[in-house]
Order: sequence, then C-alpha cells, then structure tokens
Amino acid sequence: MIEVHEKTDAHAPTDGTRQTIERQVRGLYDAWQARDEAGIRAFFSDRDDLKLWGTDRFERIVGRAEADQVFASWIATCPPWTSMEPTHRVMHVHDGLAWIADDVEGRWARGDEVGIEEFRITTIWEVGGDAWQVVHANIAGPH
Repeated sequence: MIEVHEKTDAHAPTDGTRQTIERQVRGLYDAWQARDEAGIRAFFSDRDDLKLWGTDRFERIVGRAEADQVFASWIATCPPWTSMEPTHRVMHVHDGLAWIADDVEGRWARGDEVGIEEFRITTIWEVGGDAWQVVHANIAGPH
C-alpha cells in the first residue's frame, strides 16, 4: 500500500492536478515496466537542460537530444520488471512544478529466476504544452 505524504501551502493545487500528475507518474512506471523506451521518452521534456541520473556512472543524460540518442542503452540494462510499485511517496506541487519522491519496490522475473529490488525514484515535473513532463529524474538504489 502506498503511503502519501503531501506538502501543502496556501497555493496548493486542486485534487485534479495532483491526480493528473499521479497518473503521469504511473504511466512512466508502466512504460518502464514494459521496457517501452519510446513510451518512457514520451514523458520527458524537450528542454535542453533535461537531466536523468541513475545509479551507474553511464546513467547520466543531459538534454533531450542525448536522451533520444542513448536512453535505449540505459533501458536495456534494466531487469525484466513484472511490477514497479511505490511503497512510500512524498509529493509537492507549486507554481507549475511538481516533485515526487518515491520508494519503489520492483519485482522482476527472468526464466526461473525472480527477484525484488528496492530503489528510489525522484522526479521533477513541469507543465509542457498540455501535459506534465519530466525535467529531472534520479533513479537509484537506497544504499
């Protein structure tokens, strides 16, 4: 079960905005689970200062052009996920920006092998055109 802690202030967004962002996050995780590289990239901003950081040294992408060029090699190293579920979430939305910090339990299966990975995904989103898009993501093990 996901536990959501949300920071609010006088300019807190409507429930509809929060739900829209949470649907986008779920869509990103679903595309990641499916290893749908183009589907994942569809959530990324076109900004030149897009930043994607992972655990391994090669998992450092700056800018949409670089994401389009090398992101497939990053996804190819991921295990074959069978589920990616947030277990704890902290979320804040203010002035057209949202950040979400999730503890995630990822389950994978490869033949007779199965496993569980726990990691953290922190994303920063902004409205781009008519949808919320990732402008920064950090995906890392909690070690």
